[in-house]
Amino acid sequence: MGKRFRLPDFSNFTTISLVLIVAGVLAISLSCSRSDSGRDDSPSGPSAPYMLSITAKPSELMPFENSLVMIDVKDGYGEELEEPVVVKVTTTGGFFENGENRITGEVMGNTSFWLTYDPDHTPNGDFPGPKLITAIIDYGCTSSYVTDTTEIIFQQQDSRVASISVAADPSYIKDADNNYSVITATVVGEYGAALMGVTVYFSVQGGELSTFDSTTAETDARGVAQTVFRPNGDVGLLKVCGQAGSKTDCVEIRSEKATTE
Repeated sequence: MGKRFRLPDFSNFTTISLVLIVAGVLAISLSCSRSDSGRDDSPSGPSAPYMLSITAKPSELMPFENSLVMIDVKDGYGEELEEPVVVKVTTTGGFFENGENRITGEVMGNTSFWLTYDPDHTPNGDFPGPKLITAIIDYGCTSSYVTDTTEIIFQQQDSRVASISVAADPSYIKDADNNYSVITATVVGEYGAALMGVTVYFSVQGGELSTFDSTTAETDARGVAQTVFRPNGDVGLLKVCGQAGSKTDCVEIRSEKATTE
């Protein structure tokens, strides 16, 4: 009589295998999902293989100024790296030395590069407000990275106006119906330097018919903005003012009707 064939009992083996598989998946998940750098005192070691920091000085920029962006990378224990690692950096405003809003390179310990704030930069002109610069190191499997972010505030050009002075040439208009005066506004920054690209707003007090060729003008490299003032028949003492940022200055112009002899 032949022996009865019996399938082996895999129930215990299957249970053990499933436990091992689940444990393995969890281990991989934990090792691949850790996104915070720093030191972990657990026996498994640091929570990530790298520590990353990014800073920028100055943290406030005026148009056409630069900020020095500094990257520092250490291993998971805060020690020096044994080999370089690829760091990717992006910004929500300004552009890096490569002319783009993102830059990538290998970093052994630390590196630095410039970020420029240029309102005229194409294709995307910059505008005032807070901007973020983010550095990231991707490592291992999917969604495994360390990252750090710093902020730079882009300021309006006119926010650093220290003073404005307004002059009129001539300051006496003999023929209020036909003659005019050239108005010159000079804008100076907090350190006494002329400010370029600042918008000056012109207005008049005491006139009803008076007009300007343009009520706004931008300062040139000398910090000068000009317009033409026309009384258009208004007579008396007229006050012409220019405003840049929070600063205002005015000049008096006496306007009279032409006399006929």
